[in-house]
Amino acid sequence: MARPLRIEFPGAVYHVTSRGDRREPMLASDRAVSDKEIPKAQRASPKTLQDWLNEMPSRDEAIVAAYRHSQLSLSAIAQALGLSVSRVSRIVAGARDSRAADRTEGAAQ
Repeated sequence: MARPLRIEFPGAVYHVTSRGDRREPMLASDRAVSDKEIPKAQRASPKTLQDWLNEMPSRDEAIVAAYRHSQLSLSAIAQALGLSVSRVSRIVAGARDSRAADRTEGAAQ
C-alpha cells in the first residue's frame, strides 16, 4: 500500500528523510570514498587563496569566494593576507548582508 500524498501549502516546513535500500547510505559523504569511485577528470583540487586572488576583480571578492568555496578558515585567510581575523570576518559578513539586501530589493520590485 502506498503512502498517502502529502498535503502541501506555501511556506510550510517539511521534515524529509532519505535512506537507501536496506538503510544503506545514499550519498558518498555518508561513507568513505575511494579515489577509484570518482573519475580522475572529475576530481577537483581545492583552489588556493592565490588562485582566488588571481581570478576575482577585487581582494574583497576573492576573500569571500575563498571562504565560501574553499576549505579556508577566516584565520588562514587573514594570516595569508596580513589582515586581522575581525577584518576578514567583516568583509565576509558585508558580502552576506549585501546579498540579502539585493534579494530583498528584488522581491519588492
